[in-house]
Amino acid sequence: MLNFAQVETLPIEKIDYVLGNRDLNNSHKEKMKSLIQDYGFADTIKVFKKGRRYYALEGQHRLQALKELGADSVPCSIVDWLNGEDFDDVQRFIIDLNAHNKVWNLYDYVKSFSENGIKEYKHLRSKMIEYQKVLSNGVVATIYDGVERGHKQLKNGNLKFVNQDLSDHVVNEFANMVAKWGKANLPAQALRKAATLILRSDDAYGYVNAFKYAVTNQLTASKQPIPDGDESFTLWFNEVVTDTYSLMRKIR
Repeated sequence: MLNFAQVETLPIEKIDYVLGNRDLNNSHKEKMKSLIQDYGFADTIKVFKKGRRYYALEGQHRLQALKELGADSVPCSIVDWLNGEDFDDVQRFIIDLNAHNKVWNLYDYVKSFSENGIKEYKHLRSKMIEYQKVLSNGVVATIYDGVERGHKQLKNGNLKFVNQDLSDHVVNEFANMVAKWGKANLPAQALRKAATLILRSDDAYGYVNAFKYAVTNQLTASKQPIPDGDESFTLWFNEVVTDTYSLMRKIR
């Protein structure tokens, strides 16, 4: 049996935003305002009803644009088969709908699941915010889940940390290194690869120290940039960082 949304024109003041959706992006909202001003609004906002209020499942940027343009009402597709009391159902519906429009980034997924109270996502979100000036969200995610790209489990709501205490240490050390040497010398691609190699090692804390020392030596003594290609970085890590680690072990 197919479900069909009923289309109604609703007072715009009765429509709210919903937890679990991504943050409003100002530039995207302004783009929607411009398009609506130029071509009108020939669409609907997908909503569900909870109590006496309606909540936007999809189209929140268009909704905000309409509000700022002074619209009193807006045509809406009412998804009446969705259980608005079940956060998981609402969240999954939002993610699936928006996946066909503007692609969600990693932070959008982390924010959404963190608002469902999942502790791993709440912790990861706090770290993404804390280190946003020096580390990309992709680097921070890799440091915690050990996955270099894609992060399928994270996007599916099944995020598992490799080792939270270790990751807290690594993300802080990486942030300090980037703050000192700059993103040009320590590009995100190299840091993602470094994180996966460090997390897989038998002595991750030792390899963090060896990586720091090797980077310092590379950028000061030899003044050569850190390679950021997958193969070239792995080769550099296996030779330079591993040798540094072995030397530091002997000194101890």
